[in-house]
Amino acid sequence: YNGSSDVSKSTGSPVSAVAFTMAGFVLSTTTSVTQYAFGIQNSASNHGWRLGFNGTSLILQCTASGGTQNTQSAGNAAANTWMHLGMVCSSSTSRAIYKNGASLATGTSNLTPGGVNQIRVGAGTDSSGNAGSYWTGGVAMIGLWNVALTTPEMAALSAGLEPWKIRPASLKAFFPSGAPFASGIIDLMGGYPLDTAPTTERATQPRIYSFGVFGHARKTAATSHSLTASVISCSAPSLSSPAIGQVHALTAQEIAGGTPT
Repeated sequence: YNGSSDVSKSTGSPVSAVAFTMAGFVLSTTTSVTQYAFGIQNSASNHGWRLGFNGTSLILQCTASGGTQNTQSAGNAAANTWMHLGMVCSSSTSRAIYKNGASLATGTSNLTPGGVNQIRVGAGTDSSGNAGSYWTGGVAMIGLWNVALTTPEMAALSAGLEPWKIRPASLKAFFPSGAPFASGIIDLMGGYPLDTAPTTERATQPRIYSFGVFGHARKTAATSHSLTASVISCSAPSLSSPAIGQVHALTAQEIAGGTPT
């Protein structure tokens, strides 16, 4: 996302109220501006929830008729580093920021956004629902669940487990890295594709452990691999200490959906 005009939006949203979780990997090239990576909102107003950076702080903004609360975690934003960010919104008085599997701050003002009908990636909003506070950098593996995930589940996602392995029945939208179609971004859960892809694809991607159901295996920070006999049978370092550029031999636990350790 280019920080000035790139934004990806859905028509409709499978989640419009608490409880929900939205999480994924982000990388920004700057910590000098306020910028939002992803959220859900009213397409014609600023009602909704959005997550991003406010300078060097993480920020979860929630806006409703009762006002706006900016929940922040100082000093936890960083430039040029992939990190896993999430918001776990359990109720109208509980909205938690997660970074790399750890809960850092919780907003408790009683707020209930109305008319939420859009998933938005790559930007925040103005009071009329227009895009603003654009993200500068990469966004990948965004999942949206209609439940509040637990801390162990958020830790598993941050460790590289794909979103479809965490409460799959509750995963209502999923936007992986490297899954554009035409000029937009596909929703691998099927119903809510995003209308526009970023203008430039990032050269590096976060490290993800994946197998089978979407037809690919990824083991490096930058490269995807098709599943071939040589990929499945090769020997490589253990999952706990992968090396860039090497492919991991999938274990029975990983094939069955076990959490990386």
